[in-house]
Amino acid sequence: AVSDAHCASEDDIILRKMLKSYMGFKTDERFIAPRVKTTKEMLEEFAYLGEEKAFETVVENPNMIAGKAEEGFPPFEENAFYSADIEELIDKVNKKLKEKYGENIPPECLERVERELSLLENIEKNVYNLLISSKLVGCAADQGWTVGSRGSVASSFVAYLLGITGINPLEAHYYCPKCHYVEFHNEYYCGADLEDKFCGCGAKLEKDGFTVPYETFFGTEGDREIDIDLNFPAEYQNEAFDRLEKVTGLKTVRCGSIGTVPYKTARAMVSRYCKKEGLTIGKKRMEAMVEKLSQVKMTSGIHPGGVFVIPEGKDIYDYTPIQYPADTREILTTHFDYNALEGLLKVDLLPHDAPSLLKRLEEATGVDPKSIPLDDKETLKLFEERKTSGIPEFDSEFVLKRVMNKKKKYSFDDLIRISGLSHGTNTWTENGEELIAKGREFSDIVSCRDDVTLYLISRGLERKEAFGISERVRKGRGMSPEQYDALLNRGVEKERLDSWNKIKYSFPRAHAAAYVLLAFRIAYYKAHFPQEFEKILKSFH
Repeated sequence: AVSDAHCASEDDIILRKMLKSYMGFKTDERFIAPRVKTTKEMLEEFAYLGEEKAFETVVENPNMIAGKAEEGFPPFEENAFYSADIEELIDKVNKKLKEKYGENIPPECLERVERELSLLENIEKNVYNLLISSKLVGCAADQGWTVGSRGSVASSFVAYLLGITGINPLEAHYYCPKCHYVEFHNEYYCGADLEDKFCGCGAKLEKDGFTVPYETFFGTEGDREIDIDLNFPAEYQNEAFDRLEKVTGLKTVRCGSIGTVPYKTARAMVSRYCKKEGLTIGKKRMEAMVEKLSQVKMTSGIHPGGVFVIPEGKDIYDYTPIQYPADTREILTTHFDYNALEGLLKVDLLPHDAPSLLKRLEEATGVDPKSIPLDDKETLKLFEERKTSGIPEFDSEFVLKRVMNKKKKYSFDDLIRISGLSHGTNTWTENGEELIAKGREFSDIVSCRDDVTLYLISRGLERKEAFGISERVRKGRGMSPEQYDALLNRGVEKERLDSWNKIKYSFPRAHAAAYVLLAFRIAYYKAHFPQEFEKILKSFH
């Protein structure tokens, strides 16, 4: 016996009516969608069979069928295994380390590499992810393409040495490309902001380092799976998909997504129905209804660059059915939303305008983007004069009018902080903006989540505790009363702590640094080749 239940509760029946009403279906009052019934209610429904037969159909037979199912048998496999050789990764890292820093590698470099490698040993899938990402970026670079990164991958020194990101997360330092002399300066946040200096051997010292802690990417214990997002030129994206299968030797499938009812639409559904039916619903109950309606599936779609890599010896059907998403018959995707398939390795090969623009600018001017000095005065002048139309990250009205009019001189580190502030929620508005007005520097407010970690470490907190507080702050949860009082007792200013507690979301410094690196290179062409820049930008759009 079954109840043909359409809903779990009485409230769900109302929600179903709201949904149908909003979609234009006429309500048939003769039909009330059945909800899940109790055993007692079911026995009453089937009483016409007689007491003995009703008990058999409602209780005994369903239990008999359920008893035949294996205990804990999942509908699909949940775990996926990827075989990777960490020795291959270590060899690649050590080779690059010696190429850049010579045989006498500074302890700052060795300690960071050893720490990250110790964290990578915990999860083989992370090693696999780094190795294939390195190969994918290498394939694109061999063809002259610039590949950007997003998210927190630029927090990893190992990822930098593997060529996955152009951001060196170590502290600011000089290094000599000739004799490999190295000199660290942790009073700076960005190596690009160091003064020009010559080595004892006569060569001009290179400047590097962006000061990004590894925890944002790996966590404190390396017990979570890392996420690597790569930004490829749109023209190269399809080749990147093909390269992924060649590099791995495995099958891949595009990630499907599920579009649900927008929150504002769900609220409108509830309000409109209540008004139409003359219902009065309490605030708490209304919020619960809106939350439920916002989880209703509306459509299916394709992740813009997400691809699942299927483990060796397995098939996609071991994990999920596949389908054509709505409005297309060209690409097959996972039937389930990609967030529900946590066991599979997801590689993000996203299309992005900046790498495409850089390629065209390089072809028009003959200047390699990687050769552009990050302390170029003419380029910095563009930002200082706010002539950044066409420059990614720096051409929005919010950035130009609300943030960039606060200073006359900008360092590269300031640009990273401006990018972070523009992506955060309650980091600038009614927060950082007020502190800057009181005379604070950009380096003294939270522009990115890592600022909290680095500040607390500088005040003597253990890295794990500092990162834990940073995680609470960046998610908008603020500090616990105990943490707040403990930091106050350590001498941290109340104004600073209150500012942290206002934050609803803060951006990763690694992401901001990677985007500013691309933006600065594009700005260089505008500063030095304005005609070529304008011509290409016009044709590009």
